[in-house]
Amino acid sequence: MKLWFYLTLIGFGFIYAAIWARWLLEDRLLQTGLLTLLLAAVLYVLDHDES
Repeated sequence: MKLWFYLTLIGFGFIYAAIWARWLLEDRLLQTGLLTLLLAAVLYVLDHDES
């Protein structure tokens, strides 16, 4: 599997955690999840540009 795939799963994991842990660091978890998804998208595009 590719790195972007794992980063996508991790990003969605952070967002899922933010939804279920609303009373604990909600904003930080959500921001981390969204940034991880953004990084995964960039790596996905770069990976597919090369091939």
